[in-house]
Amino acid sequence: MQNFIPEFVEARSRSGEHSGSLKGTVLFVDVSGFTALTEYAFKMGDAGAEVMSRELTRVFDPMVESVHKAGGFIANFAGDAFTAVFPEGKSDGAAVASRAVGAAHEITAYFRQKATSKTRHGDFRFSVKCGLERGKIEWGTPATEDGKARTWYFRGKAIDGAADAEHEAAKGKIELGPEIKKTLEGYKAKGGEAVTPSRAAAPDKALLDSFFATEVVEAGERAELRHVVSCFLHFEGARTHEQIEAVFRELVEQLRKHGGNLNKLLFGDKGFTALAFFGAPRATENAESNAVGFAQAFRNASLPKLGAIKCRIGIDAGLCYAGIVGGAARNEWSCIGDAVNTSARLMQAAERNASLVSARVKTPAEKNWEFTSRGTFEFKGKAQKEEAFEPKGKRGSMRGFVYRNPMLGRDKELAQLTAFVEPLFSSEPRFAGITRLLGEPGLGKTRLVAALRASLEEKGRPFHWLNLPCDGVHRSGWNAVSTWLRSFFLVTEGMPQPEKKAAIERRYAEYADDTRIPEYTRSELKRTMSFAADLVDCHWDDSPFAKLDDPKLRHENRIIAIKELVRALGHVAPVIIEIEDTHWLDASTAAWLTAMTRNVAKLPLAIVATSRFADDGSKPALEIAQDTSLQDVELQPITGDDFTQSMARALLGADVELDTEALRLVAGKAKGNPFFTEQLILHLNETGELVPAGTKEHTEIIKSGETAVRTRQRMKVKSTDTARLPGSLSSLVTARIDRLAPEVRETVKHASILGVRFLSRVLGELLKRSGAVTRSLDEILLETQREGVLVPADEAPASPDKK
Repeated sequence: MQNFIPEFVEARSRSGEHSGSLKGTVLFVDVSGFTALTEYAFKMGDAGAEVMSRELTRVFDPMVESVHKAGGFIANFAGDAFTAVFPEGKSDGAAVASRAVGAAHEITAYFRQKATSKTRHGDFRFSVKCGLERGKIEWGTPATEDGKARTWYFRGKAIDGAADAEHEAAKGKIELGPEIKKTLEGYKAKGGEAVTPSRAAAPDKALLDSFFATEVVEAGERAELRHVVSCFLHFEGARTHEQIEAVFRELVEQLRKHGGNLNKLLFGDKGFTALAFFGAPRATENAESNAVGFAQAFRNASLPKLGAIKCRIGIDAGLCYAGIVGGAARNEWSCIGDAVNTSARLMQAAERNASLVSARVKTPAEKNWEFTSRGTFEFKGKAQKEEAFEPKGKRGSMRGFVYRNPMLGRDKELAQLTAFVEPLFSSEPRFAGITRLLGEPGLGKTRLVAALRASLEEKGRPFHWLNLPCDGVHRSGWNAVSTWLRSFFLVTEGMPQPEKKAAIERRYAEYADDTRIPEYTRSELKRTMSFAADLVDCHWDDSPFAKLDDPKLRHENRIIAIKELVRALGHVAPVIIEIEDTHWLDASTAAWLTAMTRNVAKLPLAIVATSRFADDGSKPALEIAQDTSLQDVELQPITGDDFTQSMARALLGADVELDTEALRLVAGKAKGNPFFTEQLILHLNETGELVPAGTKEHTEIIKSGETAVRTRQRMKVKSTDTARLPGSLSSLVTARIDRLAPEVRETVKHASILGVRFLSRVLGELLKRSGAVTRSLDEILLETQREGVLVPADEAPASPDKK
C-alpha cells in the first residue's frame, strides 16, 4: 500500500494550510547494516531486489509501528534512516517526550532481539542508533504556481537537534538532546494516559498525484535494481517558507526540462538539501548527461532568480535498489545504493554554486559536456580516493571528442557515406540530399558518422560540419538547432547578454562583406540576426525580433534566419549537417528541415541523419521537401566470432583471444551489437571476471621469409553465470521496457523470471497469482508482440549456441 504521505501533511493539505509550526519531540533513527545486504543483493541480479524489499519491510515495519503507537508520525525517510515527529498539545510536552523516548527504547529492544536476519543467502546483522530532541518544528507544503506539483518539509531546532544527538549515540544506544533532557527531569509517567495512535493514511490517488510524479505512483510496490543517476543539492540562505517554495519551483521546472524526478526536500544534519534521480522510476537514455545539464541549468538560470541563495551539487551514478522504503503503515518510494551516498559526499565537497561529479558520470556525459578535474577526495565509506570533476560547458560539436576504441565492421557503410558526400566537392557542387542511418541503439550510427568526418578531415579539404543533436528529454522547440548555434557563435548558457551579443555580431561580421555570398543572402543575414540570436537566448532592445510580436511571424523568421545562415556557409565551403536521433526531432527543427531542403539544388549541402526505428519497427516519418533525395541505410548486427575476437584484441591487447565459453557469453548477451559487445568485454575485464586461461602461448610463424614469434593469451570468464549488464547498457534496455504500458511491463517482468522460452499458460498462472494485470493474457501477449518484446517461439531466432 502506498502510504507515502504523513497523516499530518495530508490533514493540512485537505484544510488548505500551506505552512506553520508546532511544538513537539523529534526522533531520528539511523539503521546500519544495509550496505552488506545491498552489495550481496546486487550480485544476485533481479532477484536481489525482492530480497532488499523484503528485508527493508522486515526492519522498518516494527519501527514505524512503534512510532505510530506512541502518537508520532514519520516525517520522512532518508535511505536507511528516518525522522519521526511527536506533536504535543498545550501542556503535555513531558508526556509526549516520554512516549517518544519509549518508542526509541522499543526500537532498540527490537534490534537487540532480532538484529540478525537469517536468509538462505546468508546472515545479515543490523544495528540502530537513536537521537531525540524537543522544541519548535516548522513545516510547509511548497507547491508550484499551478498547484500540480508539491512536496513537504519539516525543519527547526528539534529536527537538527535530534540528528545531532543521533551522531553522538553509540550503536544500539539512545542519546537525548539538552532540551528534552530538561523536559524529562523529574518527570514520572502517569499510568493510564490516553494515547491516540497515528493511523495509516488511506491512499488517495488525487492527493498522491499532486505530491508525486505519475511514474512514482505507477511504480506501486514494484522493487527493482536499476542504473540510477543520483543528484544531491545543498542550499544556503533559504530562511523563509517563501524562499523554500521558490527553490522547490525552480527544481521542479529544471527537472521537468531535463528528465529528472525530485524525490524529496530534507532538513537535518546536512542543512537544507534536495535529492533528485535520473533514470528512476522511469529509465532515460543519456541520464548522466541529462543530470549534468540539469545542474548547469540550475546554476546558470535558476540561481540568479533566487537572489542570495547559494547551492552545491553532487552527482554520481550506479546500480541502486529502487522501490518502497518503510513499513506497511508508512512508506516512501526512493532509491538506495552507493551512488546516492556518494552524490551526497560530492555535494559536501563542492564549492559554493558549483557541481562535482564522479568519473562514473563524467565518462558517459563527456560527449556532450566538458569537465575539469578537481583532484581526488577521501569519502566516508570508500577504501580508495575518488577523482571528482566539475562540469564547465556544453560541448557544441563532436570536434574535440575522440572515441577511445576503434570502429570495427562498418567499412562498407563508411564507403557508402563517403560516396554520398562526394558531389559536394566536385567541380559543379550540388545538394546531395539526405542519407539516414537507421538502427537500434549501439549499432554504431553516431560512430560511423564520426568516422566519415574524420576521413574528410584527413583529406584536408575545407568544409563546414554542423552538428544538430536531438534529445529525448529536451524536445522543446529548436533544441537541436540551438545546440549547434551555441557552438557556432561560441556562446554559453550563462554568458552575460552584452558578451553574448558581441560574440554573435563577430561571427556574422565574418560573412557581411564576403563577396562569395550573394547580396540577397548577406542582406537577409543582417535582417534576421536577432532571430537566430533568440535561439541562444540573446535579446536586445529595438532589434527586429523585439519589435515583432506575432508568434507565427517570429517562427517563420527564425526558419529564414537559420536557412540563410546555412546558405551563406555553403557559398564559402561545402556544408554537411549531421542531425542525430531524428526520431526525437522537435516540431520547430522539423519545420526548418523542410524549408532547408527546398530550392537548394545548387548548394553544396549534404544532410546525414541518424535514427532508430519506432517501437513498432516502422521507420519514423521525416518531413522534407517533396523532391529531396532520401536514402536509408539500415545498420545490422555484426555477428561471428571473428568480430568478437577483433573487438577483444582492440580493447585488451593484440595478443588477447577469448576462449570458447567467453565468446559464447559475449555473443549471447551482445547479439552482434557493437556497442554492447564493446561494453560487455570492458565490463568483464574491469570487474575481474575475465582472467587468463593458463600461461601465454608462443608460436613461431614465417612471414616474408623471416621468422617471428606470435604471442597469444587466452582469456576465460570466472563464471558462465550471466551477470547483470553494465550500467551503460542496462539503461538502454530498461528505457525500452519503461516505455511499455503498465500491464505489458508487468507481463515482461514476469516473463523474464521464466527464462528466454516459456509456456504461455505458465506465464498466465504467474500473472493471475500476482494480481498485476486485469486484461486477458491473449490480449496482452498480442500487444507484447506488436511492441516486439515477446515473440511466439516458432518465430524466435535460434539460440546463439545452436548452429
